[in-house]
Amino acid sequence: MKQKVITLILVSCICCPLLGQHRHEFSINAGGGLSTLNFKPTTGKFSNGFGGEAGLGYHFLFSPKWSIGTGLNLALYNSSVILGNYNKTVNAKSASNRSFRLSYSFVDYEEDVSAMLLTIPLMVQFQTGEKIGFYVAGGGKVGLPFSAKYTTTAERLTTNGYFSDIMVTYDEDLPQYAFGSYQKINQKTDMNLKPVFLLSAEAGAKWRFNNTMCFYAGAYIDYGINNIKKDKPVNLLDYDSQATSYPSGFVYNGVANTLSSKITSLAIGVKFRLNFSSSIFSKVRPSTPVEE
Repeated sequence: MKQKVITLILVSCICCPLLGQHRHEFSINAGGGLSTLNFKPTTGKFSNGFGGEAGLGYHFLFSPKWSIGTGLNLALYNSSVILGNYNKTVNAKSASNRSFRLSYSFVDYEEDVSAMLLTIPLMVQFQTGEKIGFYVAGGGKVGLPFSAKYTTTAERLTTNGYFSDIMVTYDEDLPQYAFGSYQKINQKTDMNLKPVFLLSAEAGAKWRFNNTMCFYAGAYIDYGINNIKKDKPVNLLDYDSQATSYPSGFVYNGVANTLSSKITSLAIGVKFRLNFSSSIFSKVRPSTPVEE
């Protein structure tokens, strides 16, 4: 990727002095479609989500057909998973530092994952036609996580704690201490993600309205090539000894983090772009001498 960027910069430096006029285009764009964070949980049913992106762009035209573009966009990704009924027993420690075994059981567990990325593209575009034509573009994007969270919902959560030192199990009698049954779980938790690197392609049609404005409409794909999973907790639910109330006091780690090995991104959809041209530089004509 670095070699391609350096090559494009060198080409621009060589070609710019040869051009009679440098053409700059600024744009606003928006689009949407399938826009999902992909992960394959070891159990449960995963579903892709829908989203989109919108932002501002800039293109430098080397010629009427070739240009290089960048910009700044906000992209929304969504996905969900239905886990159903799930139970597990894990090791935990109480507020008094006593070890015990925490058993938990979810009924009708579901999880929605949502992430907002700030994306910076670098695309090379080829287009045909003066008034009406077609275009194709290819390159890559860097996506910086702006915000990400998952929402955990369940019809019921049941927990109990077994203390082996006194051979006693606490369950229904102490819900205020994390042991008991809780109804209608609904918890939102922030999610940590790594930056994403995307391979991008776009193609469609363009219409030029006049010398300074044209409209693009096409399809696009952004394919994430790296694993953006950052946190790797072991348990879907953990006990927090410092919490003062439950079920909000539990640590909800999420299916994407605990029951999958990686998280990737994928977006396929339609995009619309309105470009505004500006001729910043032009040939300098020699001034006509003044007759004395």
